[in-house]
Amino acid sequence: MNVLVIGSINMDLVLSVKEIVKPGETTTSTSYTTNFGGKGSNQAVACRHLGADVSFIGSVGTDEFGDAIMENYDQLGIETSGILKEGQTGIAMIQVNEVGENSIVLVPGANHQVSKAEIDRHRSLIEACDVVLMQLEIPIETVEYGIDQAKALDKKVVLNPAPANELSREALRKVDLLTPNEIELAGLSGLPVHDLEHAEAAAKMLLDEGVGEVVVTLGRHGSLLVTKEESFYVEASDVNVGDTTGAGDAYNAALVTGLSDGLPIKQAMKLATRVAGYTVSVKGAQPELSSMTHFLKQVEND
Repeated sequence: MNVLVIGSINMDLVLSVKEIVKPGETTTSTSYTTNFGGKGSNQAVACRHLGADVSFIGSVGTDEFGDAIMENYDQLGIETSGILKEGQTGIAMIQVNEVGENSIVLVPGANHQVSKAEIDRHRSLIEACDVVLMQLEIPIETVEYGIDQAKALDKKVVLNPAPANELSREALRKVDLLTPNEIELAGLSGLPVHDLEHAEAAAKMLLDEGVGEVVVTLGRHGSLLVTKEESFYVEASDVNVGDTTGAGDAYNAALVTGLSDGLPIKQAMKLATRVAGYTVSVKGAQPELSSMTHFLKQVEND
């Protein structure tokens, strides 16, 4: 199972606060940590923890953050030949309150250097992979070009349309599996998404426009698969929430890894639910684990 991630790489500065600060307000953080982050990076690392062979097209800066990130990838065994080093590494300033909710300010930095030319330069990585996993924290034109090139090579394309942004309908029609949350689904469909019924209706609209399948992530309310044939719901894991940062990324990574390992999509959703549940029970977007493969074995034995 060979997964290519095309996406963002950040360093996260995480502030623990009693309440997320409001406009005009000053608050005191009880502690802060510096963690590896970025949606693309979070997903690549989680895929690797689950046992996938992972390659990456992205960009970091020529600074200490970039050096630390690259060293971490090397230790994990992620293929980094597709990572450009230029400018300043992207950062995310994240506030996490006492109940695990967060607010995030992104400084894209080097992530803006991930261009169409970088996709062309590393075409061999697309050729070698089984699945291409993308998000929306790099330039949209690069995402759409990456989708186009992956489909031209007959690769499975999974798009996590986060953070919410506009995408061309032509690009969406080439996506095999779309994984929006409620906000992203509402934005892409133009329909309200307040409950499972609304989510199913909005997802079916996207299917009618050419998307292959849709898995809607609903946070503590679970996830919903919508295909042309059926809908399938999975409840969220019952865990004590410590930090929701990276939960969606963990879900996407596990879903893709499960699919690339040959799991049916319903089983892959169960795997993704367990991995996401573990992620929210600990601190940080990239939990430090020696291996996450036990989650895969649990689901395979169900």
